[in-house]
Order: sequence, then structure tokens, then C-alpha cells
Amino acid sequence: MIGITVSVGYSKKLKIGLPLWLQGCDQIYVVTDKNDKETYSITKLSKKIFLYSTEVFYEKGASFNKGKALNEIYELLNIKSKWMCIFDSDIVPPKKWNETIIPFLKFGNLHSAPRFQDGEKFIPDNPYEMAGYFWIFHSEDPHIPRCPTFTSWKHAGNYDTIFRNNWLRSERTILPLKLNHIGNPGKNWWGIGNTEKMTKMYEERRKRNGDYMHESV
Repeated sequence: MIGITVSVGYSKKLKIGLPLWLQGCDQIYVVTDKNDKETYSITKLSKKIFLYSTEVFYEKGASFNKGKALNEIYELLNIKSKWMCIFDSDIVPPKKWNETIIPFLKFGNLHSAPRFQDGEKFIPDNPYEMAGYFWIFHSEDPHIPRCPTFTSWKHAGNYDTIFRNNWLRSERTILPLKLNHIGNPGKNWWGIGNTEKMTKMYEERRKRNGDYMHESV
């Protein structure tokens, strides 16, 4: 299994989960920008961790285009015949998570699991919404869109909704895992601490009856 995560300003949180993610991933690619020197040091933790630095996060006036960064590394790797695990840097899996999921993995399905804030409080996501904090899918799955695989937005959101929509609800599997979320869900789409832009985004969406396509780049 190949792991991919994005970490810009999240190295301290990522270091907590990486030893557990490595239990199930043969390799993990960490995507960051050129200024996040703390994330650069993460490669010292294991020979199975590889760093990829890019500035596409900020192209065309975007604040944090996570979708484009994921797309860049995904297309560059061009991985064949492997299970893929994409996870947020502030998500921590349980011990032996890789052993737990084996009986439930199904080629052609998109897999996710519920998350709990700081390991205790359940975060009430729609279970089949499958936000991008954790996915497992097979690299040869015909549902995966190409060029781009992950779409581009002004912030870190939306790409996951577009990607998930390639699978019918009946093709989405909820894995029996309890994921620990050690960050702030839905707060840092525009970069860490940029709450003003988050507020303005939701205000603009209300004006547009929930539409968000104007946020693409």
C-alpha cells in the first residue's frame, strides 16, 4: 500500500500518526511547500518516507490548493496495481489498522472510516460523504478520473467531494476503524488560522444557494 499526505505547518501532528501509518504502508509520500523546513525533517523517521515539495498550493492566487498538490504527486508517481491510502496529516489510525481492514477491502470501491475528535468525541460526518481526511482505493480502479485525478480550488476543500462522486453510494465502504482527529476539522481550508476567509466563503455560498464552483481555479 502507498500512502500520500499533505503537510504544510502540520509536522508536529503528522509525526504522531506516521509510525502507525507505516504499519500498513510500504511507502509514504509527504507533500509540502519549500518553506516548511520542519516537515522536511520527517524523512529522518523512516527510509519509507519520501518528501515532495511544490508551490502549486499558491498558484493563480490560491490560498492553499490542496487538490492540485495531490494531483501533482499522484500523476508524477503513476503508481500501478497498488492500494492507495490518502490521509490528512492530523489523522491518527489505531494500532494494527492495516490488519483490521484486509477483509473489507474491495476492488472498485472507495473506502473510508469515521473520525473522532481527540479520540473521544465522534465527529458527525455523513458516513457516505467520505471527506478527504482518509481514503483507500486501488490505483487500477476504473472509477478514478484522469487528467486531473484531483481538481483545483482556491483552498483545501471541494476536491474531495468531486473525487468521491465518481463512486456510487453502494460502491463506498465504511471500514471498522476509529480514526483519531487531532486537528480542527473544517477550519484551515485557506491556510492555518485564516478564519476570516472561511467565514467569507460560507457567506458567499449562502448567497449562491450553496453553490461553490466559483471557488475553482
